[in-house]
Amino acid sequence: TWAVPTYVNAISAFVELAHTTSKRDHLRMARYRHIYAEAIAVSAYSLLYGLGDARVAKGKPINLARYQNLAGGNYFK
Repeated sequence: TWAVPTYVNAISAFVELAHTTSKRDHLRMARYRHIYAEAIAVSAYSLLYGLGDARVAKGKPINLARYQNLAGGNYFK
């Protein structure tokens, strides 16, 4: 759902891995658990450090300074 990025006042990421109600997806997740775990780890890492030379995706790190130097104060405090 879009509830987390829409209604939570925090930096968030939405990673869709599979439909747990789908028997095929459920079996795939059980069989390839290590691949799914790596995908989640790479997603979290890319938010902080970005991905430069990835096989599938490229991305820039999130600009944390933007949130630390807000006019109203540090967003994280």
